[in-house]
Amino acid sequence: MNISFLVHNRYGIGGAIRSTVNIAAALADRNMVEIASLVRDRDTADLPVIPEVGTVDFVDLRETSRHFAAHDPLFHAPPLIFPEDGPFSDDFNRLLEIRMMDYLADANPDVVVTAHPGTAIALSKIQGDFLKVAVMHQSRNSFNASYRRKLIEAYERLDGVIHVNAEEAENVRREWVTPGLRVTAIPNCVPDPLVAPSDCSHKTVIAAGRLVKDKQFASLIRSFATVVGQRPDWQLRIFGRGPLRGELKTLVGELGLCDNVLLMGATRRLEMEWAKASIMAFSSVREALPMAIIEAMRAGLPVVSTDCDYGPRETITHGVDGLLVPVGDADGLADGILTLVNDAERRQAMGRAAERNSARFSPQVVADQYESFFRELQEARNLPTTVDWWAMPHGDLVFRLNSATSFSGLRLLCASREDSQSELSFAFQQTNLDDDPDGSLTAVIPRSALPEGEWDLFMASADGLLCRRLRTGTGDNRYLMDATGPSLDGPALQVHIPLVDEDRALSIRSWRREVHAEAVSVGNARGEISVEAELWGATLSDSAEVLAAGRAHEELSFRVPLSALSDTRFRFSIPCSTVAQRRVTEHDIWDVYVTPAEGATPIRIGRFTGDYIHKKSVHDYPFTVLESTPRGRSRVRPFFSVDSELSLNAVDMSK
Repeated sequence: MNISFLVHNRYGIGGAIRSTVNIAAALADRNMVEIASLVRDRDTADLPVIPEVGTVDFVDLRETSRHFAAHDPLFHAPPLIFPEDGPFSDDFNRLLEIRMMDYLADANPDVVVTAHPGTAIALSKIQGDFLKVAVMHQSRNSFNASYRRKLIEAYERLDGVIHVNAEEAENVRREWVTPGLRVTAIPNCVPDPLVAPSDCSHKTVIAAGRLVKDKQFASLIRSFATVVGQRPDWQLRIFGRGPLRGELKTLVGELGLCDNVLLMGATRRLEMEWAKASIMAFSSVREALPMAIIEAMRAGLPVVSTDCDYGPRETITHGVDGLLVPVGDADGLADGILTLVNDAERRQAMGRAAERNSARFSPQVVADQYESFFRELQEARNLPTTVDWWAMPHGDLVFRLNSATSFSGLRLLCASREDSQSELSFAFQQTNLDDDPDGSLTAVIPRSALPEGEWDLFMASADGLLCRRLRTGTGDNRYLMDATGPSLDGPALQVHIPLVDEDRALSIRSWRREVHAEAVSVGNARGEISVEAELWGATLSDSAEVLAAGRAHEELSFRVPLSALSDTRFRFSIPCSTVAQRRVTEHDIWDVYVTPAEGATPIRIGRFTGDYIHKKSVHDYPFTVLESTPRGRSRVRPFFSVDSELSLNAVDMSK
């Protein structure tokens, strides 16, 4: 396979960069591999890349370089496909996007892998025949709600997502994704140490990471002050760089620990430092799967770590190869370190166990998992995903494969957007239709099959392990134009309407209600809103009336009489002045119901039938302007909500 890794900046030494360099080297034994760096900010990379792995940089940020990107006007243009917020968003610009897309077009990769969330969002928007895979080193809760929504949308357009720990992968599968996306857990890998493992005899505790708030090095330093109080002969060495170095240096001085806590800076040869230590300490508040812990364990060090979400507990077996303490418990962290400081035999036994147990993070073990996952994704790509479809006169929907396939037992899977655990499937079967005497594979979704909601459609293999988004070929929904009456069996309202998005992906919006009031006509003229509607699943009594319910303010609600045209059909009018006189805010909304009998539950009036879904944007009713209302000049009009239900609004108008 030809595999391209997209990283933010391969010239740094963060965990995601180290993990990418390691797995790229392991995969290069059997594949063509290249690491493409979005930016370059220095002359030499901190982490060497083996010659078998190619490298390329997109945007040069070095002011002394003749390739300095700031000279190009596109460098200063905002991005179109990268997010403008989130991690490292200051580095995203139109020049970077163009160079990345040109690279993907020229490199002709089979698989493109990115370990950066912003790049995953951008990659999801790029068309190409290659597999698109994101490796996530952060927990989904590391991002704000807006950024999480962007990631969820991106996930739906990727082929696969790798989370570096199993607990987070399971959470994402349960909470975020649709069936068409493969989410798996594959850990980071760490090469076999070049230096002999530690014998855990030196009086040194080691910690490593970027000097930022989430790593909680200040808490670790305070914990180590307790350790020094009992064992002043021990030393803590912290490796890494970051914006909090000055604060940490001040704290070390204030606590009188200048000879016991050393801020060592960054190093390219951390494996040498692991071997000189006897305990690794880790104090983060959140970590997906810490590279530092894995590296320390591979070097034969027991680890004392906070039990943060989610990586440490998946890496460390408490009491066997390390100790886990509650997040934020400085005393607990100190006690854990002292436990191993004061018990050399236990410390050394845990170190040997850490070396054995961390073998599962060896490069070849992890590379095999990557290759297996890529093969699964490629097999899923072979699923047929294009169907012709049409609506039958009675409302059933028929889907037909428009290409031959070697797969048997294929199923059309409907996945609810509202409930990630709700799925329904319908078998593709050999069927002889009038226009296809040779027979085709077709699946039928009966009019009554889907509960109310929005459903995305997928092609699934017989065992359900392979699944891809279903896309439209030729569609024909003409008969839905005539399906304007109540169902004769089951709930009175049974409607489902196919929807095709800009990527040709198929969905269905379904409505299913025991009783329903269908709006037949709506108008706004001569100062009155007039509506004619038909009641399905119930009949009108002499006491039937219409309720306009204030959406945000119940006290704004009012009722108007209706005129019965039959025991199910009725009309009513609402003077716009009646609406306007009840106004209390800049924008007031009333939802419209019919109450078929005194004491009966009000029934929402809406328009759900027909061949199109978005009634709100299609039926744009005029407004009536009223000069004198409690809020001055106002406009009033009827409208259909995003759920195709009838409402009224009244809005302030400027003088």
